[in-house]
Amino acid sequence: MDLTQRKLTREEWNSVELPISNDEKKVIDLIKKGFHNTSILYNDTYTILSYLKLQSNDTIDGYIFHRYFQDTVQKQIEKHSLPYEITKTKAKTVIKKVDSIRIEQNTDEQLQTMKDRIYEFLLLTMISKMFKYHKNQNNRWIYYYYTIRNFRNLNVSCPNKKLLDYVNFIVSHFETDLSIENIIRRSADYIERNEFLTKFSDMKLYQHQKDIYEVFSNPNPNGNLVLYIAPTATGKTLTPIGLSEKYKVIFVCAARHVGISLSKYAISAQKKIAFGFGCSSTEDIRLHYFAAKEYTKDWRSGGIRKVDNTIGDKVEILICDIKSYIYAMYYMMAFNPKENIITYWDEPTITMDYNDHSCHEVIHQNWKENVIPNLVLSSATLPKQSELMDTIHDFRDKFPGCNIHSIDSYDCKKTIPIINKSGYAELPHYLFSEYRMIMSCVEHCESYLTLLRYFDLEEISKFVLYINENKLLNDDTLYINNHFRGIDDISMTKIKLYYLEILNNIDMDNWSDIYNHFQEERKVRIAPNQKEIDMPITKSHSDSHVEMSNMRKGGPLRKSQSVQIVPTKRIDKYIKGQTGIFITTRDAYTLTDGPTIYLADDVDKIAKFYLQQSHIPSSILQTIMESITFNNMLNNKISKLEKDIEDVVAKEEGKEKKISDGRFDDATRKKIKEAERLRGLIKTVSLNDVYVPNKLQHIEKWTHSDTLIAPPFTSDLCDSDVERIMRISDIEDIWKVLLLMGIGLFSQNRSIVYTELVKEFADAQKLYMIIANGDYIYGTNYQFCHGFIGKDLQNMTQEKAIQAMGRIGRNKLQQTYSVRYRDDNLIRKLYQKYDNKPEVVNMNRLFSSHE
Repeated sequence: MDLTQRKLTREEWNSVELPISNDEKKVIDLIKKGFHNTSILYNDTYTILSYLKLQSNDTIDGYIFHRYFQDTVQKQIEKHSLPYEITKTKAKTVIKKVDSIRIEQNTDEQLQTMKDRIYEFLLLTMISKMFKYHKNQNNRWIYYYYTIRNFRNLNVSCPNKKLLDYVNFIVSHFETDLSIENIIRRSADYIERNEFLTKFSDMKLYQHQKDIYEVFSNPNPNGNLVLYIAPTATGKTLTPIGLSEKYKVIFVCAARHVGISLSKYAISAQKKIAFGFGCSSTEDIRLHYFAAKEYTKDWRSGGIRKVDNTIGDKVEILICDIKSYIYAMYYMMAFNPKENIITYWDEPTITMDYNDHSCHEVIHQNWKENVIPNLVLSSATLPKQSELMDTIHDFRDKFPGCNIHSIDSYDCKKTIPIINKSGYAELPHYLFSEYRMIMSCVEHCESYLTLLRYFDLEEISKFVLYINENKLLNDDTLYINNHFRGIDDISMTKIKLYYLEILNNIDMDNWSDIYNHFQEERKVRIAPNQKEIDMPITKSHSDSHVEMSNMRKGGPLRKSQSVQIVPTKRIDKYIKGQTGIFITTRDAYTLTDGPTIYLADDVDKIAKFYLQQSHIPSSILQTIMESITFNNMLNNKISKLEKDIEDVVAKEEGKEKKISDGRFDDATRKKIKEAERLRGLIKTVSLNDVYVPNKLQHIEKWTHSDTLIAPPFTSDLCDSDVERIMRISDIEDIWKVLLLMGIGLFSQNRSIVYTELVKEFADAQKLYMIIANGDYIYGTNYQFCHGFIGKDLQNMTQEKAIQAMGRIGRNKLQQTYSVRYRDDNLIRKLYQKYDNKPEVVNMNRLFSSHE
């Protein structure tokens, strides 16, 4: 992770201006409005009235029902002999002329194209499919029933009341035909992977956001210390945007990427922000243009040319690193009373897993010198209040009369299963054969409910039903029909909590048999790919070969003698007891939906292993290297010519007019033509798709078509991206080749230009995989669907492992996710209680006013 406390680069400044998506804008708008109304709830799914822009009343409701829905409903009633009678609507119902015009403007053909987006049509489609499966005695009908039951309660604008009456009848009529057990049995499909409920769900605040807004809605002049614990990807980092509706906020984080990411959203929210990175005094604080009060304008463009950064009374959010916090604090206090400022310390546990770190002294000094009485410590793995008593007492001594608040959330909207090295989904009942250990595990999980996110719902359902069907509980009130009050009481989170309750109420005498049963019945989640690959005769060394050892060192190309090797049927042998690890060849197809992050201690070793495993022929590598060398030579010449042209133009007034008129001297015109000629000579550098993971040719080579479990994800680099890669001058060529494969690296040893480019590609989801050092977990807010935890991360603490897993599944969609561990001992670490955790010890030591 980049914990260098330095000023922002030009690339970082430019990145904060990148626009966010419309969906992200809706989230930001919700967060801002939510501060003033924590019960805010809305859904922008079209109803037919909202689509036609009509006002709701009984007359128009009846007219719309008769025109668009009545025939379909009547056919369903007759076909399935339903005891439901439609309240007839007159065919000649008179409606206002303006409403009639709006309806006629939207023809039936136009509405047909919107049927998969309009609420009422979606309901009718689901009911139709439910009837189809119910008639054929296919349990798939339960999926549609459960969806309809929940869909009818969405907070959409002006749904058709007459149609909802029919929907409510359907829900009531079929309720007796299903059992809670059947819903739990297929809960992964009916609840977790329910595309309708995911895509069209209501937008509302998370409970932890409501809680923190409630704390600061009622100011305490003596201050507040908030311990803010919530799972990753649930909006903690965006919460300061809501808090800034009433307070001035100093957002401080050791990982600069987090602050830069927040700034992009804050600017889109039209918040006035400032930056404090690598500051040596308050004079180093820099204002974003929106926050500038005094500035000079460019006389040509009319835009802001120079900002007076010393005047910051318009600043709403100041984003800084830990080195700059004290300067940021005094800067904000120069324009605002300290009681109206909140210090929002994001991820204060960064570096707390180390006994000693260069950031520790800075953190300790910040705590000692802090005079802001409102402080939020925010992290998914923040120690509990009972573990931070030394820190809490110290804060109370400094700010007498302050309030201490503990917000501990375990909001769980998706499952990200943990996969062990053999390809099996891992859960507590698979891990511990000893009853004592499983009881200890349950106690630990109940204390850290954020772990629910990683409980695979499909495996839980099997366990829950087995225990119920075999009557293995020691408390009758815990059996399904006694525990759940009804269908509406079933949710993903409640099933997972029920799983822990069951584990806690199994007799010790039965545990051994239960454990053995599930070991025998266990089914692999990621199976080995057994496709045989016929490899052509190849050469280990040839006259056209680029020696890999030399290329890795960035040295000159060198030829060596030819040696032929024997052809083989298999190019890889699976490492004993491990599956799914050859992610550039035969296992790439298992990485679906989005990019992958691979966390390891030795990033270079992993990268070189995967390049080696890709078996790119030396002749292809040589061609690429020759093209890179040739293009570098051309780029140097073009750059020199462009500089000469710019120097000539800069000497003349009316620069823009001169360029457009083409009025140059002969020498300059020659240089322009020469630069254009050289650009035309630049060679296209590309890697054959057969070597790029999950491109079509790669899949055809490595995977059986019937093996594909979901659309595999691949990289998406265009020609201009490749050109930018090739322009990087201060990295070894091996890393450029890896980027052509869609693989980028995050490591302290990489060039800053390279790292910024990888960040940009990762943010745009252009890369197939990122290989990162374990410390990068706090700084990567990118959208990853799969993650690997390398086996060389043996010293990773429990809290850091949870943070690492939190990089996965950060988007709002429900896709196929996985966290894959290369060492099963690291999984066991997650589910065991540890005393004297380094994060707890170090926070109490450093977040203290004493030496």
